[in-house]
Amino acid sequence: MFKRSHFSSKVFIGIFILKLLFGIAFYLVYTKYYSDNQTSDMHKYFNDAKKIYALTKDEPLSYLSILSGIDLTGKTALITGQLDFWDLEESASVINDSRMIIRFNLLMLPISRGNIFIHLVSIVFLSFIGLYLIYCSFEKYFRNHETLLLTACFGIPSVMFWSSGIMKEGVLIFFTGVFIYQLFKQTHQQLLRIICLTIGFFGIFFAKFYVAI
Repeated sequence: MFKRSHFSSKVFIGIFILKLLFGIAFYLVYTKYYSDNQTSDMHKYFNDAKKIYALTKDEPLSYLSILSGIDLTGKTALITGQLDFWDLEESASVINDSRMIIRFNLLMLPISRGNIFIHLVSIVFLSFIGLYLIYCSFEKYFRNHETLLLTACFGIPSVMFWSSGIMKEGVLIFFTGVFIYQLFKQTHQQLLRIICLTIGFFGIFFAKFYVAI
């Protein structure tokens, strides 16, 4: 994966470990400082996902309906009506982007079985891949200045912190990386490129729609 980069794989492994530490710091802040699960964004969206998973455990079609946004059973509104943060009346957004992170948690729950740290490691990995793809997209324009680019992608503490928590920002960084990488990549596989660009754009749109616009 890192063979085409100016830096060795050890550098990026070290950065990933650093990002994991930022993720742990994020978890501690949103668990110890924001201890109320009704106000802690990370926990309230995670808990909503757990409610959906519990309510749809014996109804896989309902699970897929909420995950995909396509009502396959007619029960979606009944299930989401029991959630605390699926509908945000105070949100000024045209698109309720909080549902993206609830769906991410819901997607992970069959694997994690409710272990929040598996969700944390997953979001850290996704956002790391997103930042790495952004780095790769611009590396050829920074010949002999690769360290500057590496610092711009991975050396900004606020970016490392906010993209390492179980929040929309991590998902946003991943889809942004996919979109930019495909935009700059030279390839003969145009169909695959179009598919990846489309996925990247709509991923950005539903994570934070105003960024896509």
